[in-house]
Amino acid sequence: MSTLQKVSKGAIESLLKISFEGSIDINYTLQILAINLCKTTSRTNNDVLFYTCTLCDDKYKYSGFIIGRNLSEREPKISDIISLKKITQKNINNGTKKIFIVKNYETIKENCDIIRGLQNANNLLQNLNNNSDINKKENINNNNNEIKLQQQKFEDEDMINKFIEENNDNSSQIENINETSLINNQNPQENQIQKKEDEEEEKFIPKNIIYLNDISTYSKNICIYIKIIKKCEVKPFFNKHTFKNGKLLSFDIMDSKGFEMQANIFDDTIDKYTNLLQVGEIYYIQGGYARISEKIYTNIKSDYKIIFDLNTKFTKIDKNRDTMFLQKSENISIIKFSDLKNYQKNSVVDCIAYVLEASKTTIKSSKNGTNIKIRRILLCDYSGIKISMTLWKKFCDLEIEKGNILLLKYIRVTEYNGICLTTIDDSNIIINPTIDLNEIDELKKYIQNGINQDELKFLNKLNSNEYNYSNLTYSPLNPNIDININNNNINEINNNSNNNNNNINEKLVTINELLFSLKPNSKYSPTFNIKATVYGINHSNKNYFTGCPNKACRKKLSKTNENEWFCQACKEKYTEPYYYYTVSLKIKDLTGEHFVDLFGDTVTTLFGIRADEYNIMIENNNIEKLNEINSQIEFQKFYFSGKASIQKYNNRIKKQFFVYRFEKINIKNESYQILENIKKIIDSD
Repeated sequence: MSTLQKVSKGAIESLLKISFEGSIDINYTLQILAINLCKTTSRTNNDVLFYTCTLCDDKYKYSGFIIGRNLSEREPKISDIISLKKITQKNINNGTKKIFIVKNYETIKENCDIIRGLQNANNLLQNLNNNSDINKKENINNNNNEIKLQQQKFEDEDMINKFIEENNDNSSQIENINETSLINNQNPQENQIQKKEDEEEEKFIPKNIIYLNDISTYSKNICIYIKIIKKCEVKPFFNKHTFKNGKLLSFDIMDSKGFEMQANIFDDTIDKYTNLLQVGEIYYIQGGYARISEKIYTNIKSDYKIIFDLNTKFTKIDKNRDTMFLQKSENISIIKFSDLKNYQKNSVVDCIAYVLEASKTTIKSSKNGTNIKIRRILLCDYSGIKISMTLWKKFCDLEIEKGNILLLKYIRVTEYNGICLTTIDDSNIIINPTIDLNEIDELKKYIQNGINQDELKFLNKLNSNEYNYSNLTYSPLNPNIDININNNNINEINNNSNNNNNNINEKLVTINELLFSLKPNSKYSPTFNIKATVYGINHSNKNYFTGCPNKACRKKLSKTNENEWFCQACKEKYTEPYYYYTVSLKIKDLTGEHFVDLFGDTVTTLFGIRADEYNIMIENNNIEKLNEINSQIEFQKFYFSGKASIQKYNNRIKKQFFVYRFEKINIKNESYQILENIKKIIDSD
């Protein structure tokens, strides 16, 4: 259940609408957005701490709350969800401001996601004060249940003291506070502090922040709130587009939900921000753009990475906000030890484990003569499997002891006298994690039932990936497929340039072969058939243009006024334009990557919608529908058929691939076909 679903709907507005005397019993669930210690007093030898708070419901936030607690009780913190049980109301500033003193509350859940995009209730209160029809006294309605008012009006100080003495045995909550003295003790300096905190809170929770898992290649105006969890060294970098040498700095970031992503900065951006960006610090970042992640360079599972440039703004956040970044469970996929046999060697996984044995750190000499720290521990989980794990380098310094519960992230699966685990540079080990995770609860129950090491089993080895070809049935799909592509195909490309009737999967060439075949002085525009994976779609209004409705013309229209378009070629005026696709896709195979251009009906078939419908999606920023398009295309394999050419722009040569036909590859059928071809080769021998 999300934080927004946990808080009471309309609670702040209901409280501001009523006026009452004394204390009332309520049952409203709100979240703490800001909190500040404002006063310490004494009550029958018990120190009491009072806090000014900003609380929120699903729509509004309001800074006029005061909460009290005993020293023996847990301190309320930012992001806590609390249930208000009893409150007292006090009007200040000639009745224009309402203060609610919380006399009894209960903490429902700690360390929740902060609710964002809230309205300030001060504006609502001002409107209510201007309305002469506000009732001075009415019943509060929470979840359609009436709240009973307890009229406990304090006439003088003696009655207050008597009431405190009578209720002194209730030490679990602060039941009765002299609200008049408390309000009066808020001097102008304290009010100024509260005002400053409200302003900081407004800056702290911008309305346009997005989470990392919501970022894709068509995300614009990226605003994120992240923590840097890893920073690499600056490395030399060769730019394939500008053919210049530069430098690259990569670092891993995590948002408050626990989602992780790789981020890169280059050249001048490194010089400007490298000292500001430090591991463990929290930042509010505005700007940057997303690109497809090349996962061979990172163990982070995200499909995208973020590039930050000189226009990106980094704002360092106070360490006190670190409560937002307690580990969350949204981005953790726990693998049971019993399932590790189904993973390939060197796979990287997340696990939860119990420490059975922990040896001391030893020193091992590497091949180059350097000394490396190494430590071995024996683990088990609730699947009844025990596994040996090797800790390397910095992980040997962790205070891991027998009886600890470990959350293991980015751990490599390997084989050495059976299946075992080992750390890598990207690994992360959390000792006795406190996050809300079902697997941790399962493991704790397993431990409570008692662990007998003799009953635990080791996994002998990983399952083999070999196939039993004799049991396979073959389908005669694409019998003419050529799986032996090499540089000899380059000579065939130009020879086939005038033949456009080839099957889309015949005479396949690689991207590098095709690029190499395009010569600046060539008179031919060769046709091609390429097998490649789509790695990027940038959704924007650049993917279509407004053209002439005359299909014989299709020239771009110019808008003369609000409801009139003019075609310069046809010399005709139109009340509505026709939308035509012009889309570039980034494709990639084993030899390289390049952009291909698609137009008109080819894109309509690929996207599954017309260009005018796509225009509406872009204008309305319909992310859900655009994601549906992405899910059908991105990271999918296709056969592309088209024509290649060389164009010259501003004295620069540009090699272009124009696609007029495509076919989505069925991986299962293609695998059978490859096996069929292998079988033919074997039979021929």
